[in-house]
Amino acid sequence: MLLPNLSKLFLATDCASTHRDKRHKPGRVELSLSIESELIGEYFHSGCISLVEMVIAKVTSDAFLQSAAPGQPPFHDVIEKPIRKIILPIRRALMPVLEEIERLHAAGSTNPDIAKCKAIMHLTNHKKILDNEQVLMYRDFLLNYLAERDISENDLLSKNPFSQDEDEDDSDCEDTRPKNSSLYAGISSIMSEYFTRPEKYAVNRYWDHPLRAYAQNSKGKSVCVGIVMIRSRDDRDHFFPHLTKATIRIQGIVGDPIYRTFYHAPIGNAFLAYAQELAAKEDKIIIVAPIGNEQWKKKLINADNVKIGEKYDD
Repeated sequence: MLLPNLSKLFLATDCASTHRDKRHKPGRVELSLSIESELIGEYFHSGCISLVEMVIAKVTSDAFLQSAAPGQPPFHDVIEKPIRKIILPIRRALMPVLEEIERLHAAGSTNPDIAKCKAIMHLTNHKKILDNEQVLMYRDFLLNYLAERDISENDLLSKNPFSQDEDEDDSDCEDTRPKNSSLYAGISSIMSEYFTRPEKYAVNRYWDHPLRAYAQNSKGKSVCVGIVMIRSRDDRDHFFPHLTKATIRIQGIVGDPIYRTFYHAPIGNAFLAYAQELAAKEDKIIIVAPIGNEQWKKKLINADNVKIGEKYDD
């Protein structure tokens, strides 16, 4: 069941603060939201391919930044382990729908997610040990991903959390590494849960579809910078039998960890505002699980028409 199309939602944030000098972030980013997605096979939400792109970009970025730091192993050696542990399990989760992806792509599907699925399956079609050509493909993927978001290779290197000047005196020199940076190694637990239990958001029929946040780059192209899963029902949520209204559940909020290091983008606020607009229109209550994020939980407690709930486990 797809949510109805609402008026395109734009949110902006003005961040002309002292933090801007340290983080070198633009002061304003506008976001638009889209519910466009397609169910491939019995369970895969095509829009979740954007999450896969975020994961691959983050894993590759980690390896790229680590290998660029003094005394670290080369990129080829660093990237193989996270690909085996993080990327290849995602590919295995998508294998049951590979034939359908191929069929849709060959039939000329106009859904841009299909072309992205095809490209990702091609990129990840390798053994656990990568050859030089495959390693370069991951590096090219990262650089293209960054370029689409107006982030250069030098921009990324300037925020390298693995680099530290051995001669730097921390008592005299200001730490210019990004405050609240998302570039430190690894992916968040929520990102991993899109394809792992208990949630498996991307391959779970419990959810209606993903809702994605887009920013526009300097060339006017929309690029995905955030994602969340949504379920809207006309009956009451069985986890909250005492509620008198039907519910909208949102869960699995992810903001692109690379993009958020360079841009102020109110992704969570945009998703919440969309849900509130929809809930007001349909006379429903919003259920959100903050999942250990105390700052987000505080915002939700003070938000209109929101109920704090537990994570949905399949």
